[in-house]
Amino acid sequence: LPELRAGEMVLVLRALRFEGELLPLPKRDLKIEFIGDSLTSGEGTLAPRGNEEWITAWFSARANYAYVAAEMLNAEFRILSQSGYGAVWNYLHDKDRNMTDGYEKIAGVLFGPEAEARGCRKEYDFSSWQPDIVCIRLLSNDAGGMNHLQSFEEDHEPLVQGCLALLEKVRRNNPKAKIVWIKPATDCHPEIADEAAERARERGMTNLYTFALPDYRPEDCGARFHPAAEWNRMAGELLGNYLKSL
Repeated sequence: LPELRAGEMVLVLRALRFEGELLPLPKRDLKIEFIGDSLTSGEGTLAPRGNEEWITAWFSARANYAYVAAEMLNAEFRILSQSGYGAVWNYLHDKDRNMTDGYEKIAGVLFGPEAEARGCRKEYDFSSWQPDIVCIRLLSNDAGGMNHLQSFEEDHEPLVQGCLALLEKVRRNNPKAKIVWIKPATDCHPEIADEAAERARERGMTNLYTFALPDYRPEDCGARFHPAAEWNRMAGELLGNYLKSL
């Protein structure tokens, strides 16, 4: 891929052409926010198994677990996700590439004067849209960063503290929401999510849960070792049923 300057990934909608009639959106019963990485961006869902191209055509906001779970609950939903990012660092252990720092901003992962001129990184008004549920699906890339440096022992406590900081930031801005941390695969240290959640509960946080999805196998994957649409459908149904139980 060619190198892109900050701001070149911003999409600006200037006009809309349509045939027919624009109608009001249907009434929804709930609001759900999803915070995540490429797994929540729907990366690879629409590609043939084994495909290694890293292109937007293989991403899907519809053929992923978040859409499926939201449809099951008749929920309006929003997704904040960035491929390669974690709660505290990215898959190469770059601490400037994380979802926590940008959470309170509009398009908080985009930097530079061009992006900011288009409205990125301004403070987001959380009162404008309060979710009933916030689902966090991070730690896969944090684990990748630790594997990259072989630094699990020294990074264990900083990672727990970073996840705790994210939980507290989410709770501060969404005081009434139920928070569900969707744990990463069993080889990505899911115990970190449990430990951070337990510490948050010890500090008085309520309506906080962790939830585990089944690991996806090579035969479940589309592009770049990411789960394909069929696995996402199964995962979304499992998550949707769990959220219903809450």
